[in-house]
Amino acid sequence: MAERSVRPGERLLPVLLLAAAAVVVAEGLRLDGLGSPSASGAFPLLAGAVMAGSAAAIALAPRRPADALPMLPARAAAAMALLVVFAAAMPLVGFHLAAFAFLAITIRLLRGHGTLRAALIAALAVGAVHVVFRLAFTVLLPEGTLWR
Repeated sequence: MAERSVRPGERLLPVLLLAAAAVVVAEGLRLDGLGSPSASGAFPLLAGAVMAGSAAAIALAPRRPADALPMLPARAAAAMALLVVFAAAMPLVGFHLAAFAFLAITIRLLRGHGTLRAALIAALAVGAVHVVFRLAFTVLLPEGTLWR
């Protein structure tokens, strides 16, 4: 397949994302930096690092011709529907179970991993979110009315 020419916006997007990441990191450092995991600057620093990594991934990703991409792939539409179900289920079953189910199904759907591997990745992700938000930042995650 022949290489297609790169459009100007395709080069500009990662640069803009990296600039936004630098602003977020600078704001995190200005707030309080990494004095503790729950310091006011810790989350902006983490978010800025993720944004910078995303910018690098976008800049280095192989490009496909735009004509080969459908406007809204069926799998993307299914993932959006799962997101709506996740948001609706969270008040009932709580964050942990809703997030686990959403992630496991979405990973299986979008990445094509087996059920066991998708469940393991989802469990690790939900565990990481629990550690960061519940333990480090002391954020209360919804428990769900079904368990009360």
